[in-house]
Amino acid sequence: MNKSKIVSWFEGSISTIQLFFLLLLISACSGGGKTSTADSLNSITPNPRPFYNELDPSKSIDIIISYGQSNAAGFGLFDSDSITQYINSSNLKAQKCIVEGSIDYNSACIELVNITSPTDIYLKGKYSSWISFDQKIDSLGERTFLLINAAGDGQTLKSLLPGGEDIGPQNGIYEYENLISAMKFAIEHYGYTSINTVSVIWLHGERDANIMSQNNLSNEDISSSFEDYFNDLTILRDNILNDLGIPKLYFFINRVGLVEEPMFSSKFRSILNDLGYWQIEFCRDNNSFTPLSTITRTFSLQNNKLSGDGIHYTSLGYNELGNENATNWDLYMSNTEFENIIFNNNELYSPSSVVNAPYNKN
Repeated sequence: MNKSKIVSWFEGSISTIQLFFLLLLISACSGGGKTSTADSLNSITPNPRPFYNELDPSKSIDIIISYGQSNAAGFGLFDSDSITQYINSSNLKAQKCIVEGSIDYNSACIELVNITSPTDIYLKGKYSSWISFDQKIDSLGERTFLLINAAGDGQTLKSLLPGGEDIGPQNGIYEYENLISAMKFAIEHYGYTSINTVSVIWLHGERDANIMSQNNLSNEDISSSFEDYFNDLTILRDNILNDLGIPKLYFFINRVGLVEEPMFSSKFRSILNDLGYWQIEFCRDNNSFTPLSTITRTFSLQNNKLSGDGIHYTSLGYNELGNENATNWDLYMSNTEFENIIFNNNELYSPSSVVNAPYNKN
């Protein structure tokens, strides 16, 4: 088994310009005796196509993009067992650039250097779901994958669109442009014909729901805001696909979790529940998106999967999320149906305010 490797680069943060990096985690996964879907496809497909899950997964690359907010990036504290196993590399580098008299980390200035090993840390000293994700994929069979952790910190969906720094809340980070820059770098590095699949794993919604709550929107206005959200989500997927110039993009959605009272209001919590429900239902009604998990909806202070700040997950929660995401992603790529289980789980947490679909069905 090859060692996990990472390419990282640094960005700015919401309040001040800090270290922010995108993490490229390469893990060659061995073990397990199962026959992959790609193997069977190769036996019946004379010319297997890159990007369509038709290549031999042990001889090609699956690229996985994490996108969304801080819980997608990883924001939990290390526990005592993990801190000795996963440490920040001393070889992480990024090129600083001067923009309008101040230090910026615009994607045009980023230099991706030094593939290093082994860590899966996005924010320095923090824990993420990608440690357990990597380990789970590793245990499931022979597959080589590249993880690009492009998730930001506390941004609205509009801020994660092309030009989002100009149309959404500003934080000095060009998230979308950096994501595309990193993706193009990876595709060029490994070669177009070596890419088996490109997937986005989406976990997002807290910032948008909080803004709706703070503005004390009516149920009708919340529904209208949801419509904008899902329209923007479709725009995001289409732009990633077009800007990368690839023929196929898999887009997986995690249901957003809740927040705890009294740290946050009951209205915020209610809006999050409704948004999360429709995130999964959106996948049922739009075949360009696939539901991945509802597990974060169960995270709470009581089960120790939500941290004391009432919004970010603990290492226990991140481990569970990573395991489930990896398992379901692998099932999908192995052509094994699991989506109905996700849809059934989603029905356990039905909406209370927005009860009609806030999007156009296919």
